[in-house]
Amino acid sequence: MYNKIIKFSKNLISGITLKDEILEFSHVLKKEKEVAEFNQKSKKVLESYLDSEKKPNVVIAEISISSVIKIIGILIGFFLLWGFVAKTSEILTSLFFSIFLASVLYPMVKFFEQKKIPKIAAILLSFFSVFLFLGLLISSVLPAVIEQSITFGNWLLEYTKLIYNGDFSSLPNFIAKFGPWLQEKLHIIDAYLKGLSENTQAQSGLFQFITENISKFKPWQEGIINTVSFVFSSLFSFVLIIILTFFLLLERKEIYNYVLDFFSPKLKEYINLKSTQMQEKVSGWIHGQMLLFIFVGGLTWLFFAALGIEYAVTIGFIAGVAEFLPYFGPIVTFLIGMPLALAESWEAAFAVLIFLGVMQFIEGNILVPLIMEKSVGVTGFVTILSLLVGFKLLGVAGAIIAIPVIAIVGIFVDDIKNLKK
Repeated sequence: MYNKIIKFSKNLISGITLKDEILEFSHVLKKEKEVAEFNQKSKKVLESYLDSEKKPNVVIAEISISSVIKIIGILIGFFLLWGFVAKTSEILTSLFFSIFLASVLYPMVKFFEQKKIPKIAAILLSFFSVFLFLGLLISSVLPAVIEQSITFGNWLLEYTKLIYNGDFSSLPNFIAKFGPWLQEKLHIIDAYLKGLSENTQAQSGLFQFITENISKFKPWQEGIINTVSFVFSSLFSFVLIIILTFFLLLERKEIYNYVLDFFSPKLKEYINLKSTQMQEKVSGWIHGQMLLFIFVGGLTWLFFAALGIEYAVTIGFIAGVAEFLPYFGPIVTFLIGMPLALAESWEAAFAVLIFLGVMQFIEGNILVPLIMEKSVGVTGFVTILSLLVGFKLLGVAGAIIAIPVIAIVGIFVDDIKNLKK
């Protein structure tokens, strides 16, 4: 504006008419006024936009002292519960297995009670029946399994020595073909173990490593303390599970009614219905597994024995036990049975391959749907996932009981789905 006034004065001095200068000056003033008004409007629009953006994000939180105390109390309670579970994990695990075992034995106890047998006698008779069955099974199968396992271990060690020393003439044809390759791998392993031995001031490589690890199984060797500790810990857990199971069966009505008192009448009716369904799931799973164990284990044993393959009893027993791990069981049987069949002959290996394929087809498409899915009702994906989670939490025992546990959870999941519909 100041520059415009100076220019206006100079133009007057230079002879430009006053009218022309006034018109030009008024035009400049008008233009600057419009620019100022536009800038003012733009500023207002921008400010209103920024205010509208900020307002939704403004949160006024009023937290009372009582709310803070409640939050702190919940956190403290959570950490106390976490510490309690960590300290008592073995006892809680035993209690969990006791509840599961009581559910398994309850149908048998109920059967004996219906025969006018007193409750305590019915429980003891149920335990005796189970232990008698397991005793007969172990006494008839386990000696052969142990003997064949020792023989197989010696056979494997002998063949390993032959391959390591380059003596392929005494090996079966199939293994001899891969002799040089296996020898190279064994020397690599031996060199690696010798390197470890130098760091730990040991004296040997591969074979002393094998011998030392085998000797740890002997109770009079270095591992006796760990062995005794493990035996006593396992024995304590076993006795604890038996005692808890006995009292759960003996006082089942009192415990059940005590738990029901915490719920309303409508929920009591619901829990009664669900407890019956849970019992049916567990019983169905037990019956199904026993049938699979007998059928698959027995048939595998007979087939391997007919082919003249050694350790047929051991393979059959492992195949039956492995059925407690659906989908993974046949893989275990294949990994153990196929090398033994190959050591026998190509023909035996081909026959075993066909047999295991047929067994897998029959199991997956006939036996499991017929025996297990109708009673348990768990899909393949859920089965595998539950097995992995169960194994991670409780080892092999957790993997075995994962199926009935997830089946019980499925009862309540189905109810939730029905409520949403």
